[in-house]
Amino acid sequence: MTRGRLVLLVFALYSGWNSDLSMSCASSAQQSTAISESLSRPRFEVVSVKEDRTDGIRRIRLSQNHFTITNFPLALIIAHAYGIQPDQLAKTPSWTRTASYRIDATLDDAITRWLQQLSPPERSERTRKMLQELLADRFNLRVSRTRQERSVYELSLLAGGPKFKQAAADDKYENGIGDGEISGAGVTQLTPGQFTGQGIPISRFVENLEFLSQGFILDRTGLSGRYDIKLIWDPNQAFEPSNAQPDSEHSSIYSSIRDQLGLKLQPTKAIVESIVVESVQRPSEN
Repeated sequence: MTRGRLVLLVFALYSGWNSDLSMSCASSAQQSTAISESLSRPRFEVVSVKEDRTDGIRRIRLSQNHFTITNFPLALIIAHAYGIQPDQLAKTPSWTRTASYRIDATLDDAITRWLQQLSPPERSERTRKMLQELLADRFNLRVSRTRQERSVYELSLLAGGPKFKQAAADDKYENGIGDGEISGAGVTQLTPGQFTGQGIPISRFVENLEFLSQGFILDRTGLSGRYDIKLIWDPNQAFEPSNAQPDSEHSSIYSSIRDQLGLKLQPTKAIVESIVVESVQRPSEN
């Protein structure tokens, strides 16, 4: 082979490699742009919505790249999507409180990895916004917001401080609550008369109290970090403001919160946001 041909061959190989590299870089840039656009407004990728007539366990679960809601009335799904209690919803048609639905959705890998990097409160907030998009798309949900004074609860610390411990960062909770799919830090369990949370922020405890009280709770504890919390109370006692008084003769959830956790839950008044349902339609099943 002559020197001229050798130079030509090397140049041809280099040109071909450089062309492949350029196409590879362009492809990577396009993928990065697509990922950035998907993360700017994350959405569920594939969604199935069906009316659920099984009368089974109600469950909301985000596991890896799957999001599932089982046997929830639409009104409760809307409340969950906007992070409010059901009584903060206004103008909901009667069928939204009686018709239950099953929603199965998937997330693409990029959004799944992105969500896993967020803190639990941030992940919960982002998932709620994605659920809002889903409801707008499949139920034609349109809402507005309003603020008004109403009766709420306030959760605060007693003088002695909390009686529950801060979670150990390396605790795997091998003997803790959970099942084969969900276990470890961040798991909660609520049964009649008992709540258990392992490695959770105080906001998760507040969410469960809101579920029990069906009311809005202001977190005035000032607690940050993650905690192991266990609460036991008499499930036969009503979650009513009258039972919150220190001299109440009933052994209520209020006294259990005070005696077992070193916290105080009491009724008060506050300006609270409400969600007004302007329009909503039954979905077409798929």
